[in-house]
Amino acid sequence: MSIITGDINNDLIPEIYSIQLGGTIDRENQVDNELSICNDITDEGMRNDCRNFVDRHIRYLESFRKRDLSYCPDEDQQGCYIMVYLNYLKSLEHGEMHFSEAELERLVASDDYRLFAELLELYTTEEPGYSLEQMLEMIPQQPFGAVLLSKNSPDADYVDITRKVKIPYTGWSWNTKFADLNNDEFQDIYISNGFNITELSTASSNIYYENQGGTEFKDLTRQSNLDDLLPTHVYTYLDIDQDGALDILTPPQLGRPSVPR
Repeated sequence: MSIITGDINNDLIPEIYSIQLGGTIDRENQVDNELSICNDITDEGMRNDCRNFVDRHIRYLESFRKRDLSYCPDEDQQGCYIMVYLNYLKSLEHGEMHFSEAELERLVASDDYRLFAELLELYTTEEPGYSLEQMLEMIPQQPFGAVLLSKNSPDADYVDITRKVKIPYTGWSWNTKFADLNNDEFQDIYISNGFNITELSTASSNIYYENQGGTEFKDLTRQSNLDDLLPTHVYTYLDIDQDGALDILTPPQLGRPSVPR
């Protein structure tokens, strides 16, 4: 969920880079199982808290997919009920009925039925006055998780060069910034990732794309020891050890802040 500018090829004409939630995920940087998100936390108490957090989301998903409130974790029943009910609303929106009569009775038998009714009113909206095709024509980059716009002269139009420069994978992107991280005078890209609450398989490592002389980028996340599966909403660059090279300070949602070396 970022939009930034930078000059990736040093031609003094800035590029525009935008990333969104729901970007594509490279299998190399994807989690192999949900609890592996917590493996790099060295403090046992914090690691257990992380695993409890992930386990709670797994139970959320079971209730969401099976449309059964009995899977909802006791410590957060209301939030879980809302997710199940939103699944019901989504089925209505698409003209489908994924819930049996018995499932609906269980769904609305809880104390949160009034809240469900309010949600139904909130999420029942009029159809937009334009088609999907019209929307794509107005906003052609909308369906993609990342867009890098560039132009070769001040008077030219911007064009999307995302795939040309080989940065197609961005993950469930929360934040990104340009910076010259290897001191070669070309700006690199670091992307911090989280995951979709309704799909833990969207979890992936933060990603480091190294600029290859202004012509393309290369995913060097693992080679640079920058792989990090902990959900990270924000980060910043700073030369924390005063060695002349920028470091990356990442404060994850779970676990302690870190500065990868």
